[in-house]
Amino acid sequence: MVKLLLAKDGVDLDSKDKDGRTPLSLAARIGHEAVVKLLLAKDGVDPDSEDICGRTPLSYTAGNGHEAVVELLLAKDDVDPDSTNDEDRTPLSLAAGNGVWKCLELLRAMMAAIKWFSDRMWLNVRGKSCRRAEGDVRKSDEEAALPVAVNVL
Repeated sequence: MVKLLLAKDGVDLDSKDKDGRTPLSLAARIGHEAVVKLLLAKDGVDPDSEDICGRTPLSYTAGNGHEAVVELLLAKDDVDPDSTNDEDRTPLSLAAGNGVWKCLELLRAMMAAIKWFSDRMWLNVRGKSCRRAEGDVRKSDEEAALPVAVNVL
């Protein structure tokens, strides 16, 4: 059914219901991996759309423990893993609050990778190779963040 709708001309793939949820948000919320893949492959689908409460597809799926969908969304460049909803909850805090440990680990790894790459970019821009604003770059920071990031990405 979804494939038929996606093939039809004039279908708004980012349409919103009364609560501002898109088809991607709804599919992510219930962990429907196949539908999420189909939608993410289409132009015009915002993978980081917010509903009226500020929830994104990532926050829905992480909070509900759908690891495969979390991985699909984190692979998209335009998904903010640290977005907050109207209650200042992030996907990571929603996963932690619901005891969804695998999703929590995926999000923590992504956040560590972002911080590590951000720190490295700051170093390169400043022309420094061994120090960052808050102190020394420890080899253990790099060793911890990079392999985990590679596994997530």
